[in-house]
Amino acid sequence: MTNDEEFPYNDNYNDLIEGKTITKRGQWWTAILLVQPKDNDDPSKRKIIIQRWKKTGDYWRTTKSFTISSPQHYELLKDTIDAWIKEGKWMR
Repeated sequence: MTNDEEFPYNDNYNDLIEGKTITKRGQWWTAILLVQPKDNDDPSKRKIIIQRWKKTGDYWRTTKSFTISSPQHYELLKDTIDAWIKEGKWMR
């Protein structure tokens, strides 16, 4: 991992390459993770996962995850969100 954060990510199929916390408040932690299949070191096989954990006692357990498996899927998500912001459909 190339950053200082240590995530409670545990997966038998993927290695964590890098991650960044989106939010961490109270019992909830959400992060975006870059992962690589353990059985394939081809960078084109990497995936982005938006992972959410909930703390139960001293243990963080996975509650939800969303995987972006290709740059095309990311572009669709990005373009859609950018359009909603530009059109004023999603504002603070």
